[in-house]
Amino acid sequence: MLDRYSLEYYKSGRIGCIGNTDYMLVEFPMIDMPEDAMDIIYELQIRGVHPILAHPERYRYIIGNPSKINEFLNEGCLLQVNTGSIKGIFGKKVKNTARILIKSGISSFIASDAHSMGGRCPGISTAIEMASEIDRGICGRVEKNCEKLLENQLIDPPDNRIKEKKRIFSFFRA
Repeated sequence: MLDRYSLEYYKSGRIGCIGNTDYMLVEFPMIDMPEDAMDIIYELQIRGVHPILAHPERYRYIIGNPSKINEFLNEGCLLQVNTGSIKGIFGKKVKNTARILIKSGISSFIASDAHSMGGRCPGISTAIEMASEIDRGICGRVEKNCEKLLENQLIDPPDNRIKEKKRIFSFFRA
């Protein structure tokens, strides 16, 4: 979980990147986006770290407003959607948000949230199959990105963005 101490932990070697790469899987609180989230990402990036945002489809502030993910994309973050979210393990709202991220073509990775072979069984092949029904190009994109990550090559962030939904009666707001 990234917080104000993460940069110090990174500098001291307490947290690191994936393997011998410059890519770091980052996670924020599920309920509220920290005010300094973009500052933390920026500080990591100027040190050569490429952040991959873990399971943004499960963050309440993204579920409530999927276009909020654009802030992370605009900062150059890559996105990882979890298999459990695609399969609906975390509920309908999370599954729907995962579908939105996949359909928009902004998910760079699909991965499990399995911390062991016990409670959260990965089911990657099933989730990839389901994701391919939403976006036919996702398999090739994810495979290419995984290869690039393992070779520590630059992965281009997606160009697509999620359009902000116009709310009914929004013209009444000042």
